[in-house]
Amino acid sequence: KTASLSKLVEKLEAEKSMAKKNSAVEDDGFRARRSTHVTGDEYSKADGDAWQETLAVCEMAGKLTIRSYYTNQRTRERKWDEPPSGASRVLNASEM
Repeated sequence: KTASLSKLVEKLEAEKSMAKKNSAVEDDGFRARRSTHVTGDEYSKADGDAWQETLAVCEMAGKLTIRSYYTNQRTRERKWDEPPSGASRVLNASEM
């Protein structure tokens, strides 16, 4: 029994070791570089404002479509379909 138990333990340790090797993230050497097409001023910065989503029914090509627009709670600026990339806080329509 001791020999079969030690073989079982050995087998389990080998499986554990193999699983650990398979789950390890390997460094492939890839390093992301900053875009040369976008200047530093164009990168979005967090605006610190809350953007409220509102749903609107629009007629597009003869069909009714539901679209979202987002309103900046401080400036009342509006953006169709998605909040700006620098939006700090987004209040979804379902939360109101």
